[in-house]
Amino acid sequence: LCLDAMEDVARHDHIGTVVVVSGDSDFMPLAQKIKASGHRVVGLGARGTTNGHWASSCHAFHYYEDLVATTC
Repeated sequence: LCLDAMEDVARHDHIGTVVVVSGDSDFMPLAQKIKASGHRVVGLGARGTTNGHWASSCHAFHYYEDLVATTC
């Protein structure tokens, strides 16, 4: 997944933002690489299981519960 995301960002100029739906801090290196390439990273995860370091490594992070609450 991480390799595909990096390849897609490099190959397709129209991609400006990458959205990662996960609360796992294993995606932090991906966020750092995407940010270093000049692109935006947005994360989405569950409040109870999302690693705080992962959330803060994104340009923006949204909690699933907050999104569900605003649409109901």
